[in-house]
Amino acid sequence: MNAPERIRNVLVSLALERTSNREFLKGMSRYVGLNANWNVSFVSPSELSRTKVMPRPDAIIAKEDAIGDCKRLFGENLPPLAVFGRLTAPAHDCFSFCVDDEAVGEACAHHYLGLGKFAAYAYYAEPNANSFVTARFEGFRRTLCKAGIEVARIEGDVVRALAALPKPLAVFCACDRFAADAKDENDMLRSRGYAAMLRRRFPNVGIVW
Repeated sequence: MNAPERIRNVLVSLALERTSNREFLKGMSRYVGLNANWNVSFVSPSELSRTKVMPRPDAIIAKEDAIGDCKRLFGENLPPLAVFGRLTAPAHDCFSFCVDDEAVGEACAHHYLGLGKFAAYAYYAEPNANSFVTARFEGFRRTLCKAGIEVARIEGDVVRALAALPKPLAVFCACDRFAADAKDENDMLRSRGYAAMLRRRFPNVGIVW
């Protein structure tokens, strides 16, 4: 008879204010329930920064800015550390994993294609935003381009851009913050006769007018 698999103690430290972190935890919870013999404990980044002593877990999942606190707590006995997100600096004692941002853009494009024909398609993000913004735009643009559809990129004055583009309009926003901006602007545009037809959430938010 095989011995039962040892329970692995996994420490997770992520800011739950961010939707991407919450969605990651949902997915991880489903995986753990189905496939892994893990005992998962959660500590917020602020709690982690204040902690003086902690039992050594078998592994840690955290963001890059928590690496220093993890090294402070465990020193040379640092457990395997998985960083959620792209590393901005090389780190030999941890590895990173992140969202496939081009696939996010492709998924949103396929979603809109499945809804039928729109008069225009647009991608909304601030100029000079993070690299994930460019990757999501490229996945969205490339997928729609294969269907013979051009994509307008909205930057800056969103009110003017939304008002000028034909309706109905399919808009994919780079992330929740941009989507919130677009929803606020939509509230302004409603008074001018542009009513929201649909809003749909993917790993981030897509809005359709």
